[in-house]
Amino acid sequence: MSNKISYFNQIDSLRTLAVSMVLLVHFLPAAGLKRIPYMHLGVDLFFTISGFLITSILLKTKTSYTKPDKLPIIKRFIIRRSLRLFPIFYLFLIGFVVLSFFGLKLWEKGYGIYYFTYTSNFLFFIKGQQSMLFNHLWSLCVEEQFYLFWPWLIIFLPLNVIKKLIYIYIYLLVFCVIRFFIRGISGCCLLRISIH
Repeated sequence: MSNKISYFNQIDSLRTLAVSMVLLVHFLPAAGLKRIPYMHLGVDLFFTISGFLITSILLKTKTSYTKPDKLPIIKRFIIRRSLRLFPIFYLFLIGFVVLSFFGLKLWEKGYGIYYFTYTSNFLFFIKGQQSMLFNHLWSLCVEEQFYLFWPWLIIFLPLNVIKKLIYIYIYLLVFCVIRFFIRGISGCCLLRISIH
């Protein structure tokens, strides 16, 4: 059961663009410079790249896997994603917990559960920005939550249904892009939904 996909050189360029956009949106205001419009979409570009790569891996695995029981595909996928993300994520959090024993206050009481359960995106949504040290974790949480439900759809839906959903998605995306150019970003809340 192989889940390796071809290497796409173009994605490196897109990653570079996404990193640059994210850095600019954070560091220009910190340096006292004016923000460049739409740089916040760098995170959306990261999500799009991740979704493309993950979907490619799952579709390739699905078409090459011949056994009737598909659960091992999902099990292996989730284990691989967890081994890739969990160690550095939890090392980061545990490092700050250790620092808290030396008097560094990290987060409000009761917030730690959100960070340790990969749900700080909900905390961010409910309470707003919390700490510059932890605000970036919301995007990792969104990605991990995506990894928990997306494989089930890709592996168990028939390929013809997946193709129809892709066409619907493309039409929705085209609609949102057209609406974006007509009304601007404030008039197109669906653009952010469709990009993710």
